[in-house]
Amino acid sequence: LLMTKKNFSLFFALMAKTGARDRFALHNRKHYEAVLASDSTRQLTVWYGTTPVALGIFIGFGATCTYLYGASDHAYRQLMAPYLLQWQAIKLARQEGYHRYDFFGTAPLHQESGSWVYDEQHQFAGVTRFKLGFGGEIKERPGTFDLIILDKKYRMYQQLRRLRRLI
Repeated sequence: LLMTKKNFSLFFALMAKTGARDRFALHNRKHYEAVLASDSTRQLTVWYGTTPVALGIFIGFGATCTYLYGASDHAYRQLMAPYLLQWQAIKLARQEGYHRYDFFGTAPLHQESGSWVYDEQHQFAGVTRFKLGFGGEIKERPGTFDLIILDKKYRMYQQLRRLRRLI
């Protein structure tokens, strides 16, 4: 069963479970609240009976629907709910008139003998394998960067990020 209604507490609980399992840090709660509060975003949730087993947050802009965040319950991994979630999101995007579906990010890629290759030890290797499994066309875009305005605060921010990664 798939549901499209936004539910922040459901999203945040499953996201926290996924972050703990896959050892990635979450944004703060206010960040996610702001994203879900936007009229431009939508949430799809896959249910197994009364249990939410996977969910995703998507945003549409122009001709592109972009997958922003996803979470799943590892206890139900045999259901492969994230695949259903993505397929339904792609179909919904198409129904709504989007021409492109953007999986939004992978581990760094390079080409070898005409195939895209990524570092299997990279922290995003599993997510990359999942996304590349859908086929499609790989597009490289400029990455993000920090515009440093206050040098001392930025150095403190960098130190805090390093500490956070050690925990």
